[in-house]
Amino acid sequence: MVKKVAINMKKARGFTLLEMSMVLVVIAVILGMVSLGKDLNRNAEYTKIYANFIQQWALVYDSYLSRTGVVPGDNQAAPTLQVNANQTLLCQPAAVGAPVASLFTVMAAAGVRLPNGRAAGFENHYAYLDSNGNPQDIAVCFQNMAWLEPNGLGGFVNRNRNVMVLTGLTPDLARSLDSIIDGQADARFGLFRQNPPLTAVTSQPWTANNTQALVGGNAFDEGQVIVTSAVYRMPR
Repeated sequence: MVKKVAINMKKARGFTLLEMSMVLVVIAVILGMVSLGKDLNRNAEYTKIYANFIQQWALVYDSYLSRTGVVPGDNQAAPTLQVNANQTLLCQPAAVGAPVASLFTVMAAAGVRLPNGRAAGFENHYAYLDSNGNPQDIAVCFQNMAWLEPNGLGGFVNRNRNVMVLTGLTPDLARSLDSIIDGQADARFGLFRQNPPLTAVTSQPWTANNTQALVGGNAFDEGQVIVTSAVYRMPR
C-alpha cells in the first residue's frame, strides 16, 4: 500500500525576490569592504616604504654631510657641493664612468650605517607588491642634476641640485609618495618629481598609471604593473 505524504506548501516555498535582493546587497557590501581593506593595506604599505626606507636614506645622506662637511661623492679637498660633481649616479654598484667608488663604499668610509633595505648587500633596495600582487623592487641612488625652479622674475631657471634617484616605483606608489612629501601629486614641481624631468613649465600629472603592464599592454588582471622613476631633492 502506497502511503501518501502530504506536502506542506508553506514550508516548501522558495526565496522571495526581496530576500534574494537582501542577500545580493549583503554580498556586495562584503566585497566592497574587502576591496576597501586592500586599498587601506596598500596605502599603509606605501607610508611604511616612505618612513622605513626612503626617509631613512635621506637621513643617511644627511649623516654623511654632517660627518664629512661635503655631500656624498664630493671632493673634500676641493668641494663642489655636487654629488659626484659630474652628474653621474652614485649607485651600488658604481655607475660606469663615475668619478668615485660605489654608494656603499662611500658611506662605509664615513662610518655611516645603512638602512636594512631588502637584505644584506641590498640595503639600497626595497621589495614590495604592486596592486596586482606581483613583486616589485625599488632602488636608491644619488645624483646631481638640473632642477627647474622659479627665478624670482616670473620665469624659471635650471640650477644644479642634489637628488635621491628612485627607480622601480609603480605609478600609484609614485603619486602616493609625492602626496606624502609635497602634499599633492605633481610630477613636474615640488621636492618629489618624475624622472626624467617633464619639459612643461606647468604642473603635470604622472604620465603612467596602474592599468599599464611592465612589458606592454594592460595590467588589469594579474600582469606586473609598469614602473617609473622619480627624484627627491635633498636639502643640499
